[in-house]
Amino acid sequence: MTFKTAAPLALFLLAACGGSPLGGSGTTPEPEPEPEPEPEIGIVIPEEILFSINSVAWTPGENTIAISIDGLDTTPLVATWTEDTSIVVPGYTAYSIQEDDLDRFYVALAAVSTDGAMRGVVAGDGGQFNTVFQGAYYERVGDYSAPDATQAGPANGQVSYAGKYAGLMNGGLPRPVAPNTPADVIPLDPFKISGDGFINANFATNTVNGAIYNRIVVGEGLTLGSLILIPEPGAITAQGTFSGKIENPARDDLGQYAGAFGGIGATSVAGGIALSRVDDEFGERIEDAEEFGVFVMNQCGLPNSPSICDQVAVNPALP
Repeated sequence: MTFKTAAPLALFLLAACGGSPLGGSGTTPEPEPEPEPEPEIGIVIPEEILFSINSVAWTPGENTIAISIDGLDTTPLVATWTEDTSIVVPGYTAYSIQEDDLDRFYVALAAVSTDGAMRGVVAGDGGQFNTVFQGAYYERVGDYSAPDATQAGPANGQVSYAGKYAGLMNGGLPRPVAPNTPADVIPLDPFKISGDGFINANFATNTVNGAIYNRIVVGEGLTLGSLILIPEPGAITAQGTFSGKIENPARDDLGQYAGAFGGIGATSVAGGIALSRVDDEFGERIEDAEEFGVFVMNQCGLPNSPSICDQVAVNPALP
């Protein structure tokens, strides 16, 4: 698996300087071995999740977002997309960019956790000239620590999270163009997807599982199938990152997910998904459909927790 780094830290050891072999026995010492680079720390997003995205710079509350994407968006490598209030996806701020009517139309959906520790962004176009450029991104702000998993009792080391999901699916409605414009050159507005998410995480076994459900195509009235985040023991790393595979309720492989926890006591979580298969509400595959998405969730028990959190034990160490 290959990776892109969300917040790269190029940390390398300096090569040791060897002395001159003049004098002594006259033998030439063995060259010093090249030092191994120190391991990267922090959040590393799998390339399959980032896909077309190279970088994102976003401050919650701002009416712009800066994104570098491997697509034909604008001339600068890092383009500034502006807030688009005509796009409504619950829990997310929408941004868009299009240089002219016959250029690709890009949409970004961004959200931040209640504690401000985690952010998630999904961005991409709906397609043009038989290709689509999309991807998902997430990042952590500030310090992170895992909940105390050494204490017995509900919600100490096993905690629950709930929040909103947003996705983009390839295809969509043709953008407005002049009359008699050939259909082969018209860009598509990507399908926007809304949903809810729930995750249980156990920090004793470092395992994550959950679901993304109530998925609908916004404005189209099309209901999509639920996504099951399959548990993989040991998936949560010391840096609070994790990854795994996605199935539908019938256990067919749909794609993969990855994410990270944020905050002291892992008070929030965000992550991205990449689906090579998209199902309708009946579990039937939608031909040629692919999807990228993000979820941003808060630990149950924090202010304004969704009603689903009423059924779970609350971590007693929550701030």
